Amino acid sequence: MDDTITTIYCLCDDFLKAIDHRDDPQVLLTTAEVMSVPLVAAAFFGGNVDKTRRFLHEYGYMPNMISANPTSTAASTPSSLRRGGLSFRCWPKPSRNHPTTRTKRRWWTPCP
Repeated sequence: MDDTITTIYCLCDDFLKAIDHRDDPQVLLTTAEVMSVPLVAAAFFGGNVDKTRRFLHEYGYMPNMISANPTSTAASTPSSLRRGGLSFRCWPKPSRNHPTTRTKRRWWTPCP
């Protein structure tokens, strides 16, 4: 596990160097570190980024760890985003001869 985490970070860092990416001097976490978190999550934690963040911080891989995403909790997420990741508040009305307008289920929300 230790070698794999180190390899993931090195590959991300080498890739960013190859494309001549430079981090802003004010950053607390490098882009390679940010890229490594979801890759390690996919490899070892079943995609759970929160567990990965805590693990990498507690075991000293990343002393300055990113904070949890404040929009990841349902209480702080707008209801339009909780319905599927996109806001479906205003879609244009389909034409009358469109096949889905003849069904009972509406797949769109009319503009006000």
